[in-house]
Parts: sequence; structure tokens; C-alpha cells
Amino acid sequence: MDITDLELMHQYAEDDSPQNLERRQRTLESWISAGFLTPEETQEAGRVLKILRERDRGFPRAA
Repeated sequence: MDITDLELMHQYAEDDSPQNLERRQRTLESWISAGFLTPEETQEAGRVLKILRERDRGFPRAA
């Protein structure tokens, strides 16, 4: 079963683990900057990025 970009973004937003948080942020940022998301997907990606960035501030950085 293939998952849509929107479904993947929702999974990113719901994932509370700090592992790969930076990778998920970079992925969404690259999708937005590449311009291949629909306007709805771009809006959702922005919302999810905000969630991920807020969550990132709550996790201590690895040394």
C-alpha cells in the first residue's frame, strides 16, 4: 500500500520520538522548496514543520 504525502506528513507530526527529527524537518523543507506539493500539501507541511520545530526545542541536542 502506497501512502500519500499528506499521510506521511501526519505520521511525522504524530511521531514523538526525537530520532530522525532533524531528517524529517529537512525532508519537509525540501518538499516545500522544490515546489512539487499542492497548495494544500504545502500548507499542511508548514503546519507539521511548526510542530516538529517546537518539538525539537524540547529535546536536548546530542553531543
